[in-house]
Amino acid sequence: MDFSQEVEEIRQDIANGPPLFPPPINDPNDITLRFKQKTCRRKKCITGYGLLKFFILNQTRARNNLVINKIARDLWVTTTRHNRMAYINLSNQINNIRLEKFGI
Repeated sequence: MDFSQEVEEIRQDIANGPPLFPPPINDPNDITLRFKQKTCRRKKCITGYGLLKFFILNQTRARNNLVINKIARDLWVTTTRHNRMAYINLSNQINNIRLEKFGI
């Protein structure tokens, strides 16, 4: 299967699955534990765009990073500012919880 076919299949999975906007999980405490083990050089290593990629990975069968990046980039660019801000706010909340609980 070539790249464009895989991108189209994943787009269909996203279109037929649960919506990605607003974020499927709005409780930062539920998501924080999934990122607990990750280390980073910066205090705020989780971004809104990174969360979008995380949800795409969890809701589809895509495992190719190039495909996930292409779809996430297209969705991020074409969505409204309000939808992007929902992901950014959620990532900020997760980063604050991680900093308080784990010192990350």
